[in-house]
Amino acid sequence: MTDIVQVNPEGLFDPAKYTTAGQPHLTEHLWAQYRLHLKELLDARRAAGRPAAALDDAVRRAPASHFYAFCVEYLLRNRPVTTFYVDTNVGVVLSNTNRVVVSPGFDLRGTMQAAGAVGVTVGESQPGMNGVAGGTGPVQII
Repeated sequence: MTDIVQVNPEGLFDPAKYTTAGQPHLTEHLWAQYRLHLKELLDARRAAGRPAAALDDAVRRAPASHFYAFCVEYLLRNRPVTTFYVDTNVGVVLSNTNRVVVSPGFDLRGTMQAAGAVGVTVGESQPGMNGVAGGTGPVQII
């Protein structure tokens, strides 16, 4: 199980982890699976007595179309079976039980609204505003 709460070098909670729930994003997961696939291919070549490059060399030499073909095949075999929601992200559980989120994590830092800036939920007259004007849409404020 991946630890959801990580600590960054400053000793504060890592806000990017909150947008991934500690799961790898889809591209990260596919890349890791592709590297495993290449390693298996290289090991099979070595076992057959044929020369094989080091994994990092093979990764550099492999065309992008090879990675694309692997991703298509991988996702055909490992279909999404359920989804889950993470703050500003969506996750997918694949049929091989791997969990991934669609987008990479990011820092949610921002500014909060001023305390006086609240959403209007009830149309009420404010002091000095001369009442509330009626709306023209399907929900009228009178």
